Order: sequence, then C-alpha cells, then structure tokens
Amino acid sequence: MNSKSEFVVGIDIGLTSAICLVDKNLNVIFLKSKREYKKSEMIDDILKFGKPLLICCDVPKVPKGVLKIAKSLGVKVFHPKYFVDEEKKRRITSKYNYNNVHERDALFSAIIGMKSIRRRLLLKKDNEEKVKVKEVTNNISANTNEKIGNNTNQPSNKKEISDEKIKLRLIEKIKELKNEIKRLKDELEKLRKERVIVRYEYREVESAKLKIENEALKIVIKILKLNLGEDELPYVFMEEINEEILKIIKQHINNFVVISDDIARFYVLENLGIEYVITSKNIEGSFNLKIVKDDLSKYENVGKINKKYLQQKWKERLLEILKGI
Repeated sequence: MNSKSEFVVGIDIGLTSAICLVDKNLNVIFLKSKREYKKSEMIDDILKFGKPLLICCDVPKVPKGVLKIAKSLGVKVFHPKYFVDEEKKRRITSKYNYNNVHERDALFSAIIGMKSIRRRLLLKKDNEEKVKVKEVTNNISANTNEKIGNNTNQPSNKKEISDEKIKLRLIEKIKELKNEIKRLKDELEKLRKERVIVRYEYREVESAKLKIENEALKIVIKILKLNLGEDELPYVFMEEINEEILKIIKQHINNFVVISDDIARFYVLENLGIEYVITSKNIEGSFNLKIVKDDLSKYENVGKINKKYLQQKWKERLLEILKGI
C-alpha cells in the first residue's frame, strides 16, 4: 500500500451529505458537502485519491448509504461503539476549517477513524525502517570483507589507503545508524504518549455516554409527571436535535412531538419514526414527517400539547402548501 492511499474517509449522509478525506498525519486532503450528493459522485471523488483504508461514520448504527459506499469500494467501516456528544465533536474539530455541520461530522468521523488505526500504521513504518537498517549493516559487513579479501595481495601502502577508506565509510554508516536509532526511539515515545491519549479519550467517551443517558432520563421523568390526558401528547424542545438522547427517550415514551428549528437534522427524526415536528422555519424539500409551523417562544423544554390543536396546525400547513402549488 503506497502513501498515496493511506487515508480514511468520513461520511455524513442526509439530504445534504458530506465526505472528508484525512491522511495518517491527520491532515485534511479533501472536504466537500453537497445537497443531494449522489453516492456515485462520492465514490468518484474518493477514488481520485486512491483506495481508502476505512470508511468512517460518527454513529454506532451505520447508515445504509455508508455501508453501500464501503461495499462498493471493498473496504471496512469504522464506527464508534457509543454516541458522541456535540461538545466533543466541536472540540476535536476546532482547529480545522469547515463550512457546515455536515462537513464537521464527516471530518470528525475521519479523524476518529484514522486515530483507531494510526498506531498500527506507524508501527508498520518503524518495522520497515528497522529492516532497512539491518540490510545496510549487512551490506557494510559484506563489502568490508570483500574489500579486505581483495586487497591481501596488494602492496602495503595501497592496502592502508583502502583500509582507511573503509574505516571512514564505516564511521559514516555508524553515525547514520545512530541517528536512525534515535529517530526510532523518538517515534516509540510518541506512540506511547498517543496510547495514553487513546485511553483518556476512551474514558471521555464513557463519561459522555453516562451524561447523555442522564439527560435523556431526566426528560423521560418530566414527561411521566405530566399527567397526560387522552387528547394530549408530550413534546420535547431541542435547539440542536440529539439522536442519542431521542433514542433513549423513544425506549420509554413511544409517541412524542419534537420541537426544533434544526432542519438540517430532521432526517434523524425520520429514522426514529417521529410523527410530528414543530418548527418556526419555512421548510423546503420532502420529509416523511408531519411538520407544523408555529411560534416556538411559547413552548417549554418539556410539556404537553393538545392533539386537536396539533392536527389543526398540520391541516393549515397542508393548505398553504396546496395554495403554493
């Protein structure tokens, strides 16, 4: 595998999709997002740089679109074991430039994917360097013996000159080997430090998971305390749609309304089977959701809403859409 192909691809799939290519030094070599970004286009853009080591995403359950791209390229998929909170995504991608949340999520996926195999790549490179050092040492020894053997019948002054040249070459090669040994030791120390960082990040993931579960269960408890009537539904207000939190809520509360202006992540609500979503934005595009337009300032973080009111607002939006047609 040549250095050109030593990169991974992070993918964020949705109405607007993004891909990000990151090399083994964690440098971004390609980043692109596009509305209705076709899978065939993504594959063409990736193959311009060679075959990737991994296809990566940022959620435990790999989206079907990501699996299809990985299968087409003949590579494995990396995904985290647990959901990663937004704060960690922002922190890890803070030193990079990106244009939107889709590019950020693709970038984050690529970074954590490369980190998962980077140590193995560096160890492989070190082993190759050690083999080269051994070959150089053997060649020096062979050449030295050959030179000495060829010069046994030469006059003594020529033999002394030849021996001096061999000594100088040996001194130079020894110096090179010492420098190489120092470089390998430095690289080994770097790998040890990275191992410590990986352990720390693992503990962070565990802590983040507990934090998400705690926040989700607090919302579930609030909903259970609402004393809902037969004609009422609970709602959850989210400035940023958090798939991990919604999944946990869904385990305990089957039917609830989501209130949010985070249109870019409405596809998450579709995947979770949410029926109603309330937003103050004008929606373009098609969603398998009943989208209700309303003033969000009157809603709390958790509360209840009358089903008839919800249905009426939904009908009003349908009429607006039909008038526009």
